[in-house]
Parts: sequence; C-alpha cells; structure tokens
Amino acid sequence: MTQRKTFLVVGATSGVGLQVAARLFHQGHQVLGVARKHRPEFNGLLLTEDASLADAYQTIGDFAVNSCGHPLGGIFHGAGAELVQPLKGSKQHNLEAMLDYVRATHTVLRLATRPSLLGDGASVVVMSSVAAHRGVPGLAAYAASRAAAEAMV
Repeated sequence: MTQRKTFLVVGATSGVGLQVAARLFHQGHQVLGVARKHRPEFNGLLLTEDASLADAYQTIGDFAVNSCGHPLGGIFHGAGAELVQPLKGSKQHNLEAMLDYVRATHTVLRLATRPSLLGDGASVVVMSSVAAHRGVPGLAAYAASRAAAEAMV
C-alpha cells in the first residue's frame, strides 16, 4: 500500500464524490468530506457546508487544517447537480443550482492556493462532463456550468 494520505472530497455524500471518497477510504487514506447533507454511507470526517457560499473557502480550509494537522494529498471536487431540461423551460432555482457548481469550483481553486494546505505532489481534480464540449439536447445550463468550471482550471 502507498503511504496513507488525507484527501478532501467536496460533494462527498452522493454520486461520484461518494464513490471517490469510498475508494480512497478503502485504500486506507483519511477522507475529509464536504457536503450539504450528511449521509450514513460516507466513511470519514464530514463538514456539512455548502461549498458554493462566499465564506465557504475559510470554513472548509479551517476544517481541513484542524482535522488532519498536515498538508492534504489532494482535493476532489465532485459536487453539483444535473439539470436535464430545455433552457426555455428552466426555472430560476434550477439555473442557480448550475451556478452553484461554478461557485463551488471557485472555492476549491481558492483552497488549492491556500498556503501549506496541499502537500508536495498533491493534485486537485475538478469533475466535469463531456457535455461541456458537445451539444446535448436539454443540457445547456448543465454544459455551460461545466465549461465555466473547466475554464477556471
């Protein structure tokens, strides 16, 4: 086994984020999770926080530093929602959910620049989608949010 590291997973209690967190945990690593909701399936230390909020950078950064006491081996950003709906029929709250993904990506990138939060050789992975590059009916807002996140990275 490789050396035990600590990873921060944003969006840790559902979807791909939960799967990445579980994989890291089963490989023997410490997992710090950030999610809007607690779920019992998550194995690790969880901060219930919305990463898209303006002050999330400070809250999540402090959580990571105070929880492990050493630099992180990496950050995985898998938070977000999927919206399959024609843009014309979308409601304001659906579009806000897509914008939340972009805001959360900004938080993750700010964390990556926080002094001494990441260790040597650490990685930052931002989950995206092929929809950001291909026209897919009903996925305009979703695709735009993923393309915006990719542009920041």
